[in-house]
Amino acid sequence: MSVIMIYVTCNDQEEAKTIASSLLENGLIACANILANHTAVYKWDGKVNTDAETGMLLKTQSDLYDAVEKHILEQHSYDTPCIVKIPLDGGHTPFLDWVKQQTDT
Repeated sequence: MSVIMIYVTCNDQEEAKTIASSLLENGLIACANILANHTAVYKWDGKVNTDAETGMLLKTQSDLYDAVEKHILEQHSYDTPCIVKIPLDGGHTPFLDWVKQQTDT
């Protein structure tokens, strides 16, 4: 099994914390980094929007991706949230082993 990161954008810090905590409690991720608020510029329904968002980087095993995505979608406030799987091509072996240990169910 390989370790992946998942990038998710949320409406705000509270939503990110709620989702991350729930994923951790359910053993679906090893950890989450909740990033500082940032500005998103995007087109939706033909209109350019500028809004504040909060990003998260989640670390887990690749075989848990579908369960993580489903869990996020059940809790997320957006109709179409950004949820992107990022495969890792290596890394610090003790950290990668820790991620695997934390997410072995």
